[in-house]
Amino acid sequence: MEIKIIACLEGRSNLQFLMDEMESSVGDAFGNYFQGLFYFIYAEICYEYNQLDHALDLLSRSHQEAKRRQDSVLAMLCNLKIGDIRIAKNEAKNNEAFLKRMLDDSLENNELFMNNLRAHQMDYELLAANQEQIQKWMKEEAPDENDRFYTTQYYQYLMKAKIYIWQENYILARMILFSLKEFSESFGMYYLGIQVRLFEAVVYYREKNEKWKEVLEEALEKSRRVGFIRVIADEGAAVYELLLNYGTEQEELMQDLWFKAVLQATRTQMLLFPHYLKQQKKLEMATFSSHEMDILRLLAQGEKNAEIAQKLCVSENTVKYHLKNIYQKLDVKNRSQAIHRIREEQLL
Repeated sequence: MEIKIIACLEGRSNLQFLMDEMESSVGDAFGNYFQGLFYFIYAEICYEYNQLDHALDLLSRSHQEAKRRQDSVLAMLCNLKIGDIRIAKNEAKNNEAFLKRMLDDSLENNELFMNNLRAHQMDYELLAANQEQIQKWMKEEAPDENDRFYTTQYYQYLMKAKIYIWQENYILARMILFSLKEFSESFGMYYLGIQVRLFEAVVYYREKNEKWKEVLEEALEKSRRVGFIRVIADEGAAVYELLLNYGTEQEELMQDLWFKAVLQATRTQMLLFPHYLKQQKKLEMATFSSHEMDILRLLAQGEKNAEIAQKLCVSENTVKYHLKNIYQKLDVKNRSQAIHRIREEQLL
């Protein structure tokens, strides 16, 4: 099925006309059920072209058909894609509650669907850098890559590889990506092939292996052939630096309309979620001044600003000034995050 769709997309100059023509005839020929499924597939394509409003409209129609026919699976798929659009449009404030409600309402007897749905939740947790929930999924639900490779769990393996990248465990990430690449090529999983190559490029880039350019070029070429944008843009901060560096080396690429659209959409996603899969910079004691180190020690002991000021014989405003610089160097936003980072990095 995917191979046939990809073949159509490669000749996408008339795709919009073709899909619009099919819209009215699918329902007449095959019934409303297939029309609802058609709307969903069309919405997925529009999403990949970054036509978010059009995709949302089509998903609404698909969801209506799913509800009318009591098709819980199609309704769930529509809701998941709507969640992705909300993220891309910076309207994801209540996405966690939205997904939890879907998990509560989902089919209890469809274990595979439930497992993939919980794996999809990890994407939201990675965007929020929610370490507790991510670690819980890795410990309790993530598939074991050392066991045999179960093809039905490929999405869960992909999510685990992304988490390994987030944890900077690149050896294990590469092992999973290697299996996924073989699977995608054996079964014609075109979209997965793009994703795997993107994450391979991220791993090579962070390991300072020049092979990242070759692998990224493969991902870009596969995406360009079908005009996809979101498959790359959704990885935002994880791939933006790679795209920018690669594009800068090739002036003609920076003038390409498709690549410019990819770069812009990726940058927008990065600005919305700047810490997504971000490589942590190792902190060193030399990063901090002597005054900042004094405040760091007291901060780690749980002292408040007034107490720190009293012990160091400075004003509270001086403490606040140094704390602002400390937070910036630690790449955190508040006191509790700073204390957690100090302990995590074992700075003291």
